[in-house]
Amino acid sequence: MNVVLPEVDGRILARAISFKSEARYDPKTEISVAYHEAVPDRVDFTADLAARWVRLSQTPAQDRRIAIVLANYPNKDGRLGNGVGLDTPASAINVLNALAHHDYTVDGIPGDGNALMQKLSAGPTNALDRRHLRKGGVRLSQSEYQAHFDTLPESVRRKVSERWGAPATDPFVVGADFLLPVLELGNIVVAIQPARGYNIDPAESYHDPDLVPPHGYIAFYAWLRKSYDAHAVIHLGKHGNLEWLPGKAVALSEDCFPEAVFGAMPHLYPFIVNDPGEGAQAKRRTSAVIIDHLTPPLTRAESYGPLKDLEALVDEYYEAAGIDPRRIELLRTQILDLAQATGLDKDTGMVAEEEPESALAKLDNY
Repeated sequence: MNVVLPEVDGRILARAISFKSEARYDPKTEISVAYHEAVPDRVDFTADLAARWVRLSQTPAQDRRIAIVLANYPNKDGRLGNGVGLDTPASAINVLNALAHHDYTVDGIPGDGNALMQKLSAGPTNALDRRHLRKGGVRLSQSEYQAHFDTLPESVRRKVSERWGAPATDPFVVGADFLLPVLELGNIVVAIQPARGYNIDPAESYHDPDLVPPHGYIAFYAWLRKSYDAHAVIHLGKHGNLEWLPGKAVALSEDCFPEAVFGAMPHLYPFIVNDPGEGAQAKRRTSAVIIDHLTPPLTRAESYGPLKDLEALVDEYYEAAGIDPRRIELLRTQILDLAQATGLDKDTGMVAEEEPESALAKLDNY
């Protein structure tokens, strides 16, 4: 109840700062008298978080540095900015324009979501192929990273090193620096959340409660916290992976990975309204302020691209079979050619080498 009630009424969840302990034993009543004993580092974290929110409120809008972090799952460029029930790229543009309207310093806002994705995908992403050749992004030197890494709890450093080795071996390292997927737009940045790992199955690792993040992941958030010195972070699009890192489910300690990675940071999280269960993870584990958005309106799912063209040809084929059989030969050739050119023949079982009668039979069954 102590967790759920503040969660429902919208308070920012910080940390449990004290726990029941035995003050003394009373022999007359034969009971242990309890009191709340403060945990100093939990008090410090909560105070730091409160101070960060105060800093955000007292900093003029034009001087605020806000990071908009887009999810990327699975870790392919074609899945940049994914989000359940949200057009994340278009929403990011709306957020950037809203910030500019309210006097935040935003420069070079892309024209639309597609333009934003083109800019992000042109720079470094989670795709490892030819990553070292990509232009753009920001850099964090290995020495700066090591200085930050050394401040983390010993158990965190040990687990990361045991699983991923030395920082220099991380694929995010290019030359002497970590190359991070960040697009700078004045004081505002749009970034791609790093993967929880590499050379592993992303589907199995995304919610893995035991998989610790690699050095490149920690370096990304170290840059946001230290080099960029963000006033607030917006994770845009359900859902990212920060809130699923190893550690306790609630009342986190310093060696829980969401806290070790993210620290005490004002955190806003637009989240689809019909999934409060997963939104709760971000509230409880990263002190996020959840901003609910509605589910998208229902619309008809139409075919597109080559599928749409193939559908039109098949419809025309059946129409010709009953009205003008002279067109069948031409339409059959066009259908098979399109299926082969797009690779659809591998799904439908049609191959160009088949006899026309066999291919026609399969089309009739289709």
